[in-house]
Amino acid sequence: MLIRTCSVAVLVLWLVAAPSGAEARVIHVTTLELAGPPSVCRLDEAILNANDDTENYLCEPGEGDDVIRFEVQGTIELDEELPSITDTLAIEGPGADLLTISGSGLTRVLSVAPGVSLTLSGVTIAGALAPAGAPGGGLQVLAGADVTLQDCVFSGNAAASGGAVSITQGALRVERCTFVGNDATAGATGAGGAIRNDRSQVEIVNSTFSDNTSGAGRGAAVATLGAGATTRIHSTSVIGNGTTGAGGALERDADASVFLTHTLLAAAAAGLHCGVPTPTSEGYNLADDTSCGLVGAGDVQGVASAGVEPLANNGGPSETHALVPGSVAIDAGDSSCFDTDQTTLLATDQRGVGFPRRTDGDGMLGARCDIGAFEVPEPASGAGATVAALTLAALVRRRGRRAGPRPAR
Repeated sequence: MLIRTCSVAVLVLWLVAAPSGAEARVIHVTTLELAGPPSVCRLDEAILNANDDTENYLCEPGEGDDVIRFEVQGTIELDEELPSITDTLAIEGPGADLLTISGSGLTRVLSVAPGVSLTLSGVTIAGALAPAGAPGGGLQVLAGADVTLQDCVFSGNAAASGGAVSITQGALRVERCTFVGNDATAGATGAGGAIRNDRSQVEIVNSTFSDNTSGAGRGAAVATLGAGATTRIHSTSVIGNGTTGAGGALERDADASVFLTHTLLAAAAAGLHCGVPTPTSEGYNLADDTSCGLVGAGDVQGVASAGVEPLANNGGPSETHALVPGSVAIDAGDSSCFDTDQTTLLATDQRGVGFPRRTDGDGMLGARCDIGAFEVPEPASGAGATVAALTLAALVRRRGRRAGPRPAR
């Protein structure tokens, strides 16, 4: 009887101490190197352990839905592509300003296998180059995969199409990310300097597309291609992108859809902001040309200047385009900024915690959302604030005469 009691007690203790199947196993990357003596956990080895739920190398074993977390900061230089992600995984960097995974101008960084889920956060993917003629310089997402990008930067990546990211028949959500200087290189057939959406469902929220190009191709920022493809863009800044072809920064096929809300389009480097057919406005967008056909509630187009600063560190882990004092985009949005579900309120702008999304940026009209990825804080009281408010009031009056009567708010 004593033996049986002890056995039961041991069983109970084992059940209590055993890890829950719902808990993710964390694998810690402890080096920036991808070669050398096996004394620490490398990123490529961590991915292999997560893929296979095995215990190899000097990394923790994978088990079920794993998390790879970095204990280092700096740059990981690749000379070949990392192992493809073949099992559900979250890769969590310390911050896009603290960790870079570089393709070294030689290789793509990462691929996601068909049907697999990946969340990638807090890293910069830079200097990646897809194989000749292939899409997806920084990241290639294959059929049926589901990927979320959070607080990331994609910088200086290149591919035939989808210079930073290419997704085919999958789902992609982008939150608080910056895409800068990415390129679709395949001339007239290139598409998506930053993102190529091929028959996929893509959501982009609180993000910045700056100085991306597609040569003579389509969609310097985002190309939405193929039957049923949908891209929804909310509270995002599309600044300084260019294509020398007939299209624009945002392109879609006739059997694809693009929806814009609270999106700022300014200073196209070459070409137009939007190609034909144009996107569908869901309200409160602003452009300094008329190529997007913005006629929704609160839309403003054809302004002489949208009033944006160059890309810079304005706080948060990624660079953004700040709004200059008196910018037409300040407080020009709705009284609420919703996520793509049209239900969830956005709590912050692209910079994250400490940068609230809904403020009284002009100090005169009450708290409203700014258009684009950057939210101006409420001004200090005093003479300076009064001058700023009067300046903005004059701009608003001129804008109203140019764009016609604004809808009731």
